[in-house]
Amino acid sequence: MLRSHLRRLPGLIGVAALTLTTAFLLLRWGHIPASVPIHWGASGQADAWGTRGSLLFPLLLGWLLYGGLSLIARLPGVWNSPGTTERALASIRTMLEVLRALLALSFSWMTLCAAWGRDLGVWFLPVFLLSIFGAILWGVVRALRAR
Repeated sequence: MLRSHLRRLPGLIGVAALTLTTAFLLLRWGHIPASVPIHWGASGQADAWGTRGSLLFPLLLGWLLYGGLSLIARLPGVWNSPGTTERALASIRTMLEVLRALLALSFSWMTLCAAWGRDLGVWFLPVFLLSIFGAILWGVVRALRAR
């Protein structure tokens, strides 16, 4: 029982992040500055600015990635290979769920930082890259061990 609830946790975190970010934009749209950061350098500092409407791009991209990974996770025929065990399939599915949550959190954070006119922080890029590649490595290793 607990295991099935924990399996749903990454998806709930991801959808909550995107939903709360969407709600924030809808409720605070008139209070968001006309000019917002649209790109940050490796140091996390804003280096390009755009209109408030440009906030929709990272949020929509976050929703598209979330939906796309949700679809892929539910269609194992797309990423399954013959002879893959149920444990390996579960590992890959879990990896996709974790990636979905990480991407949703990242795109939500970028959208909120842009809306607030803030830098991402020097920590953002290393944490983002380590978490994404770490989740992929963890999922692949688990899947290979389960074969």
